[in-house]
Amino acid sequence: MKTHLKFLTLTAAIATVVTFSACTKNDGPTINYGPTSATGTLIKAENSLVRRGSHILVVENEKKYFVESRTQNMTDLEGQTVYVQGTLEANTSKSDLPVLVAETVKRSHGDEDLHRFEIPTLNIRIGVPQTWEGSIKNKVATFMLPGETNPLLTIRLMSGTTLPPGGTSIFIRNRRGTRIAGQGNSEDVYILEKDTVIELHFDPAMQEQLKTEEDGTVVASQFERALGTLSFLTDKESITQVTGSGAGTPCGGAAGILCGAGYFCNITDLENQIGQCKARK
Repeated sequence: MKTHLKFLTLTAAIATVVTFSACTKNDGPTINYGPTSATGTLIKAENSLVRRGSHILVVENEKKYFVESRTQNMTDLEGQTVYVQGTLEANTSKSDLPVLVAETVKRSHGDEDLHRFEIPTLNIRIGVPQTWEGSIKNKVATFMLPGETNPLLTIRLMSGTTLPPGGTSIFIRNRRGTRIAGQGNSEDVYILEKDTVIELHFDPAMQEQLKTEEDGTVVASQFERALGTLSFLTDKESITQVTGSGAGTPCGGAAGILCGAGYFCNITDLENQIGQCKARK
């Protein structure tokens, strides 16, 4: 009788183990490694000494792949819709998204996805994403995300003729300026234009629909791109704004060349206002 009870107990234990194993089995979707292409929004990934991938590709509001490239600097494409073609490989850890080793990374849309605004009262023109809703009243321009009640970007004239202290010195279209970072991705950009100061106040913190860090990174990259399009209506020649990227890239000068997201223009030639892009700390 005791032998029979031991057999039943052992059988029950084995059944429990089998049932538990079946419940914890990973039945996730099968990943097809190899040649892959995808279109989505490119955002910067957190630095890691172990995990592969400098960027993340967001497809239909879902993180799809980490992305890395041995041949292309992707900084100037952050926050934009891009087409990526390459080889999909396993990441360092199976718990991480697979990494798409990119052979081609290019903007899916050009400047045609920007809405160009001319604002005579501020003497500027600027291109912003088509989804941003613009409103111009007197000497104030505001841009909002659909459905929001608080402006994402406000551009206005300040009283006074001097730039506020602090921040990082920049040059936009040969005008002196300064950038002052706030909390999160918020920041203020001040540009000295003759006897006035133009302020661009970018504040994603009050946007209800920006719920994740990645959402904030996307709109911050869009603001960087918009800033790169800014020009002045009274300039005699329309100089195509060039946005630099990466450490060592020339910046400043007569064209007011900007650096990419995460970099600032470190002026080394004070007479000609020319410098090189340097990573922000």
